[in-house]
Amino acid sequence: MKNYFHVLLSLRDSSEQTRCILSDLSEADLKSKFVVPYRRGSSILCGKEVIELSNACKVTLIRTAEPIAVELKKIQDASRRHYDELNRNSPVLFVGLGRGYELEDIVEAGTDVTPQFISGPPGQGGKWTAVASAFNHQWVVAVGSGLLVAALIWWFGWN
Repeated sequence: MKNYFHVLLSLRDSSEQTRCILSDLSEADLKSKFVVPYRRGSSILCGKEVIELSNACKVTLIRTAEPIAVELKKIQDASRRHYDELNRNSPVLFVGLGRGYELEDIVEAGTDVTPQFISGPPGQGGKWTAVASAFNHQWVVAVGSGLLVAALIWWFGWN
């Protein structure tokens, strides 16, 4: 089963409330396009807008089983059924747009997985995160291990 990840963000210097800035990401895309830049406190490009992640004051990461369009349609349908039921059982007519028409409504459809990826404020990883991830890369580990084995063979073979 494929998972889809969606990033909702509130910025300190923005008059907007929380907004969905990235959607329908794979887990790998979520990490590369949002989590790594967030940990570095750097900027990301969303469409034509540059977003300074260092200004983030609230982050929510949502995981869904379906793409955002499908999940929002489910929310719209449930909201419509809710209003139909209210109007069927009431002498007063309830009129409303309902839910599921804004990207931010995705929070109703998915699971909040923020703690699995984000554990602190923007820039929490700092410059050492890049160094640690470089040393944790599979090629660096493979070459480093090979050099270590070669050094041990040389040491014990010659002494």
